[in-house]
Amino acid sequence: MNRLLSFPVGDLPPLLTSSMPWDFVDNRFNAWLYHRNALHYARGEHRACVSLLYRASLSRLIDRYEIAFRASHTETECAALVTARGIDSLSEYFWQLTDVWRRLAYGHQVPGSDTVQGLCADWHAELADEQR
Repeated sequence: MNRLLSFPVGDLPPLLTSSMPWDFVDNRFNAWLYHRNALHYARGEHRACVSLLYRASLSRLIDRYEIAFRASHTETECAALVTARGIDSLSEYFWQLTDVWRRLAYGHQVPGSDTVQGLCADWHAELADEQR
């Protein structure tokens, strides 16, 4: 599947869902995501860390739940579309991630390491391959 997300995610290029490493064997993408985010956060690259989680979440939501995000959707509208799926834990996770992303991207409020670690762990619980 080759879908392009071109809505604003900071100053990052549009996301091509096929560019995410979904085909890794034995759930390696999940390990890669966690490791990559740990490195970003440790280097003080907080925006890259949260952006990666946000973009990976959007891509996974498109692929797994066929959510039709549009270029014109705001972060809040994206979160509302996730809520409309009626999966409470997924909705709660994505709203929390969206809040952290917006505070960082627009308010320059750096999340604590506990928050980022929680988002990574919750990503695995809500969006990891074994949930399929």
